[in-house]
Amino acid sequence: MPSLEQKFEELTPKQVFKWLAWILAIASAIGAAVFIYYFLNFNGQLSQKQEIWGVFGDYIGGTLNPVFSFLALVALLLTIVLQSKELEQSRNELKRTADASATQAAYFSSQQKREDIYKLIIKLSERINNNYNKNHLQDGGSIHRALRGPINVNENKYLKTLYDDALNTNTMTHRVVKYIESDLLRLKELLVEYDKVSVHSAGPTPFPQFYRREYCEMVEVFQRLGLFKSELYEFYCQQK
Repeated sequence: MPSLEQKFEELTPKQVFKWLAWILAIASAIGAAVFIYYFLNFNGQLSQKQEIWGVFGDYIGGTLNPVFSFLALVALLLTIVLQSKELEQSRNELKRTADASATQAAYFSSQQKREDIYKLIIKLSERINNNYNKNHLQDGGSIHRALRGPINVNENKYLKTLYDDALNTNTMTHRVVKYIESDLLRLKELLVEYDKVSVHSAGPTPFPQFYRREYCEMVEVFQRLGLFKSELYEFYCQQK
């Protein structure tokens, strides 16, 4: 059987107003009954004596005051319960609104962060591709030309030249290879961060996987030759 506290929790404004109407009706009925009972017993005559009116007042006050006080207390309790429920609903609604606003703000913040990271990724990839495709090496060739042939330095003269020049810290080839290595390391960090932000805002994205496939061949060859750090190979070639 539901407890009194549970009944109060289940009260609706409509039920509270219904109970208040019943209390008013009961109070009116009791008041009318007291007056009717008095006048029926004393033939409904109005006395001219002050002491009789005093007795009548004591009778009415003594009879109706406790009843009206009790009913007023019940009505007050119902009103307090109704106000408490309305305040609780207002607090819950404000909390839901605040949570929704915070969620929306976090979403837009993550979207902006995602766009900023994306711009940096595009800029880095353009720079890597430029150093890869342009004839910036010491012998006037490009990394792209060197990697088009066999990946064995003994079978590919362009790759052999690139490897020999890259070991010399005074050559343009060495600087270009180190530029690409540095940019790939930075790109790796950005792709990891981009993936984290995307999961929280737009869901998983194939974007990081695209760049792994894009640069895996170059990373694999250069790491095998000792020109790149092993962490690049682990990220671009081992995470399929």
